[in-house]
Amino acid sequence: MTVALRGAVEGADAPDLRRVLLDVIMRVRPSRLLIDLRAVTAVDAFAVGTLQAAVELAGDVQLSVAVRMCETVERRGVDGADHAVLARLAHDDLLLATRGCDASSR
Repeated sequence: MTVALRGAVEGADAPDLRRVLLDVIMRVRPSRLLIDLRAVTAVDAFAVGTLQAAVELAGDVQLSVAVRMCETVERRGVDGADHAVLARLAHDDLLLATRGCDASSR
């Protein structure tokens, strides 16, 4: 199953994002989850935290998960800790960073 997001994902969006991801992980329980952020233009610290929590929850229920995003996405208010989260996701091969995302993917 793929959950695809578009535009800027910021703090105001975190409750809805959290609700959707919780529903998919805990109720739908697909065999694999891809969180597709290639059409996202910007993320902030709230979005990164929400993604981290979803990835950890998915791991707790043995759900295979991956996050795909463009390397060029704008990171608003993302500090060192948030960069560390993204780096950990990449290190664990959960973050699939796509180079050169074109306008059609946004």
